[in-house]
Amino acid sequence: MIGAPKRLSAQRLWRALNADEKSATLKEHIHPKENRAELVQLVAEARNFRRKTVNGWDDDKIVQAAQPLSFSNPLAASLLSLMHLKRRREMLARFLDALGIPNEDGIVPPDEEGVATRRHEVGEAEAHAAAVDLAREHGLRRVVVYFLTLAILGEPFADHLWSWLKGLSASTDEVAEADPEATPLDDAETYIAGSEGDPSRQRSFTTLDRLLIEAIVDSKQGVVGSLDEDEVNDAVDEFASLNGRRQHSYFHLGFRDVLFDGGPRPKLPATNRKRARWYWAGAILGWARSESWDRIVAAFDENPEVQRLGDGSDFATEEAARHVVRALSESDRAAEVAKFVRTRALYESPTFLVLFSEMLDIGTELLWRGDESEARSIFDRLMEAVRELEEHGYPPAFAPFLTVRRRQAHCLQRALEHARARRCLENLLELESDPNHQAMVHADLGLLASRFNSLDEVSLPFGRHELPDLVDRLREGVEHFQRSVAKDVEYAAHGHYCLGVLALAEHTLAPSKDKYGVAEDHFLRARSRFGARRKSYGKVLVEQTNLYFGISKAAQAESAGELAHAARIMMSALEGGAAFPPYLIDPVVAGLEVGSATDELASFATALLATGDDDALDALAKSTAVVQECGEVSDALRQRAHRLGKSELAAADLRSCLVGYLRAGRYREAEEVLDQLEALAVQGVGVAEFEELLATKAGYQPAWEPEEATIARARCLEARNQLEDALVLLQPLVHQYATEGDLHDAGGVLDRLRGYGLPTEYLALEENRVNALAEQDRTHLDAVASSAPKRQGKPVRVLFVGGDERQAKSENAVRQQVRDRAPHVQLKFIYPGWSGNWSHHLERVNAELKRHDALVMMRFMRTELGKQIRKRCDKPWRFCWGAGRKQMSDAIIAAAQAGAAPD
Repeated sequence: MIGAPKRLSAQRLWRALNADEKSATLKEHIHPKENRAELVQLVAEARNFRRKTVNGWDDDKIVQAAQPLSFSNPLAASLLSLMHLKRRREMLARFLDALGIPNEDGIVPPDEEGVATRRHEVGEAEAHAAAVDLAREHGLRRVVVYFLTLAILGEPFADHLWSWLKGLSASTDEVAEADPEATPLDDAETYIAGSEGDPSRQRSFTTLDRLLIEAIVDSKQGVVGSLDEDEVNDAVDEFASLNGRRQHSYFHLGFRDVLFDGGPRPKLPATNRKRARWYWAGAILGWARSESWDRIVAAFDENPEVQRLGDGSDFATEEAARHVVRALSESDRAAEVAKFVRTRALYESPTFLVLFSEMLDIGTELLWRGDESEARSIFDRLMEAVRELEEHGYPPAFAPFLTVRRRQAHCLQRALEHARARRCLENLLELESDPNHQAMVHADLGLLASRFNSLDEVSLPFGRHELPDLVDRLREGVEHFQRSVAKDVEYAAHGHYCLGVLALAEHTLAPSKDKYGVAEDHFLRARSRFGARRKSYGKVLVEQTNLYFGISKAAQAESAGELAHAARIMMSALEGGAAFPPYLIDPVVAGLEVGSATDELASFATALLATGDDDALDALAKSTAVVQECGEVSDALRQRAHRLGKSELAAADLRSCLVGYLRAGRYREAEEVLDQLEALAVQGVGVAEFEELLATKAGYQPAWEPEEATIARARCLEARNQLEDALVLLQPLVHQYATEGDLHDAGGVLDRLRGYGLPTEYLALEENRVNALAEQDRTHLDAVASSAPKRQGKPVRVLFVGGDERQAKSENAVRQQVRDRAPHVQLKFIYPGWSGNWSHHLERVNAELKRHDALVMMRFMRTELGKQIRKRCDKPWRFCWGAGRKQMSDAIIAAAQAGAAPD
């Protein structure tokens, strides 16, 4: 197919897949009912069976019958896509990352910004380099199938892949990354190119061996004209019997047993260690065809012969050793790889590069994951092999050898053996001629000079006070970082990142717009490289770089479009787990405010809140625009206040979220927060601040009315014994009620003020006003009590709500006073106190109101409870302004008079 691109089609490529690939894909495809119906129809037509008959088969039988069929191009293309998306996502993601195409685990989001442009911008050299890396990691056969699928699907960069595929027949240098002068690698290249899923490539196999293996594979795949299973078993058994002294023959037994019987036989006849070694090599390659890594690991744990496959005692079973290494890695047991693979296996074989590269990749992944000790054991083993290979004539500057040295330096660096790591890196500079690698080594030396153990450790601290130390440390490595970026190559990204962090930190300590520009340029270059190799650099570093780039860009953006772009980058980085230094939130928010990017401001705040960081919440709460535009900030403040309990910090959070609720028109939530603040103030928490908040209408309206705010303020002043201030605050209420003709409330306020015990002249004006009103209105309370009630012989039921245990102690005396003055009045008392949990009291009041004719409420009670009671009350009611017996009985009689209905 590579040689005849014009004949390439999805139908032909599907036919070329092996049975395992087809079976696994069809098993995924068959699950939706409509797909199963389609396969049933195709099988029925091909076999000339009734559709009903095929429909009665189980799924496995349908899949087996469908494997050899030729499908239409659309169906074959769909199956090829499914095979990659279900089983080979990691390979897809690795390739797209290498090309810098945004993706989510191998899938390109349809609305991802700039994807279409990026697909057309991929260059030939870039595509070839990515192909070489992918073939080394995932095997040539898989990569070829993937690239042919991309060509069928019409990817814009498919022409570059064709040129690379065509070059495979002429040379495989790129696949092995071999030094052209190192002729012993030729065998390794051939081995790599043919070994993936092809056991006939085992070295020292004869033509007869290969024919037998092909017969086994063809039979398993159901190739037309191939042997059936019984014939394969007969041929393999006869071959082993006729060649019983030849250990290679036992390979076929193991290979056959795994492919057809699902597992190795319990006991081999007349076997010895060498025969067993070959048998298990065949079994392991059989399992490797279906990626049954767990079966290989189980055999490794149970069988000593499998454990010895990595000893390098012969070359012929080294492919099996490579699969054991892969299986251990896939099972998170990479720490056992160095013990399994002996040094001899890494340097005596002409095809050493296969196993060498596998171990190099595993060690590198361990290092990236932070498992330095396990990685070091692998690199130590590889360095033993490097020294042996150099003695056998391989050049020290051979690329894989240099990579091993650099990785070993990283292990030393993270183990705090800085002197050894520095010597190792300095020696590398003498050997390394590749500008990319030189840039990385200089960045590593800069990290050492700055006393960092890895690139991941370079980040802006959470505390601003730690910035000077970070700046001092990075400046010690500046010379090396600058040498790194001077190379102007892809791998200079390491140096760019460090210099970007330095510029951003320096600006924070000594603001300068130029520093933001410098930082943005460095992070732009770093994020391009890190994003293209997201898996290699790790999610944390990639997202942290994106965040710093967004911060630098937002701080100097000159248009709404640039601000929006910067905000989106920062939000994406935050969602990816990046940590936002709290001291940088203020300038970013200020920039978004100035740019009127309100939508982005709200989204940015929401993303920042999702990190759950309290410092971030504090920084956001300082911004009026954020609190107004992002309701989640107010909600988060309220939730944190609940966690903080009865504290000044909780009160501060509640005051901040109140501002947000009022500005956002969320008045019910504002009422609830005012109630919580009042509860804290009653307990002496945040009293002065609560009083100050109520001093201006903007602090509480329209959640509370001015009169309610005035009463709540007066209560705070009374609690702190600031009686003169409370008097000044309440005096206007006397005149207000007097003007409205409300003698009861005017007298109630005046009565409360008299209770302060202040000089009488303070209330002279109010006394005269109320007395004058009383002269005009002859409905004085005593006159009402002595007059004949309009409901003679019928009681008036009055509900009294308010007060606490102190009023409860006076209840009997109050009842007696009311009986003496108005014997027809019946009373019920509810004392809610000042508890924050007043909802059950409200339920009691609601129930009792149905059985009463009038209501009395103490004016100085929980504001929100009083509001809710008044909302639900459809009976006459009066306030009780004082807490004494006289004030209570007066209010009860006034309410009774209002509640007495005519006969």
